[in-house]
Amino acid sequence: MQGTGQEQAPRRGITPRRRIPLAEAGPSGMAIVLGGIVPDGVDGIVIDGPEALDQVLLATLGADRVVCPLFAATFDALAVAARLAGLGFGGRLYVVAPDLPNPRMVEREIRAQGGGIEVRLIPARPTP
Repeated sequence: MQGTGQEQAPRRGITPRRRIPLAEAGPSGMAIVLGGIVPDGVDGIVIDGPEALDQVLLATLGADRVVCPLFAATFDALAVAARLAGLGFGGRLYVVAPDLPNPRMVEREIRAQGGGIEVRLIPARPTP
């Protein structure tokens, strides 16, 4: 109900999304963030878009995580996943996304575009 001020319990079968820490992969590799800001406590660099990704960059950094938005002005997560698949990336792709009605379906679509790459959606923080 709207307007009651009371929180509703989650509907049956729906699990609330939890925040996934980007540092969970450990200190061994770096994160590459596309079009964003490297979160506190994460070693990494920021690049403009997927066209800047190449095998030399991935190998030099020992990157094991790539972070990108679901949609940006000049690219989307599907383009990033396809680029990473073409480069043989073996790490994890984190996709920052708004609240979605079916996040698992979106993960599956991106994973398919990325040739089976591991994909995790991260809830976007609302802007104040």
